[in-house]
Amino acid sequence: MTRSSDRAGASPDEGLFHASVSLGRVAGVEVGLNWSWLLIAGLTVWSLAATVFPGQNAGLSGATYVCMGVAATVLFFACLLAHELGHAVQARREGMEIEGITLWVFGADQQQPCGHVPRQVGASARRAGSRR
Repeated sequence: MTRSSDRAGASPDEGLFHASVSLGRVAGVEVGLNWSWLLIAGLTVWSLAATVFPGQNAGLSGATYVCMGVAATVLFFACLLAHELGHAVQARREGMEIEGITLWVFGADQQQPCGHVPRQVGASARRAGSRR
């Protein structure tokens, strides 16, 4: 699958999967949310509040299940963001430029400048595994 930012002449701010909402910078990396994230976040909250939590903790109010679903979803995406930030920090250690991270329906994506080549051949592999 090719993102619009990977096509020749396309701006990173064009297309379906660019960051729709900026969440700010963390460790010098711009973090954003794509509109599609709302779909998976909503489905996750609904799934947890309607089936998982009532099955595990019967007898609570519907609002309690929804609050539990929201809290679990926020924690899940915080973990996903921490994971992606780990990759970004490792990439910077390897001399790679990272423009930002976008959370979207299938997880997250890191943007780096087109045509940028790491200083070392194994840099991409180490970034993927976050190992030295």
